Amino acid sequence: MTGHRRPAAGPGPGVVKGRLSGAVPDIDAMASLLAAAGGLGLIDVSQPYPNRREAGARLYLTICLAPAAGQPTDREEP
Repeated sequence: MTGHRRPAAGPGPGVVKGRLSGAVPDIDAMASLLAAAGGLGLIDVSQPYPNRREAGARLYLTICLAPAAGQPTDREEP
């Protein structure tokens, strides 16, 4: 069957997926900076993969954004 495909489910509220691309030491350093940043939580970090069309590598991140102070979460009542 071709034609209509159901869109992939998103990661959900407060969760962002991203990709870093560059030299392996640089993307490793950036992932470490993100891990240390307040208000963020790294849920998943992939292994580096060689870039297909350019030099360097890429890795994929799943990041959880912490709610701002005083903001309700899914588990709290406003």
